[in-house]
Amino acid sequence: MRQTLLYSCLMIISGCATMGQVMLTEGGSHVVASPNAPAPDCENRGTVIGETRGSTLTSAGQHTLRAVDDARNKAAALGANYLQTTTPQLTQSPYGPTGAIVTGAAFACRGQALSSPAQPASTP
Repeated sequence: MRQTLLYSCLMIISGCATMGQVMLTEGGSHVVASPNAPAPDCENRGTVIGETRGSTLTSAGQHTLRAVDDARNKAAALGANYLQTTTPQLTQSPYGPTGAIVTGAAFACRGQALSSPAQPASTP
């Protein structure tokens, strides 16, 4: 009985620790995310929304990075290699941030047509 209770508690704790994890896909890793406009000859592939939810134990910066990674994955699925992002919005609880949402326009740009190098997401 004691062992079962201990195992159950460990499963709950590990589940909370990994909640909201976003793994960047191979395609998503090739998408540049930036608040800057892309080069004029880039083709708009549509709007994507990246989001993540998680524990208040996760920092606002980590929530933001995960939401941007989610948006990069979705942009890659549209055939884009550039993502013009808006300012991430944090979701809050009385105890702290519980997630983030970022909206972006996905663009397909040719060769070196990108207007800026990859930029890490800014942390609020």
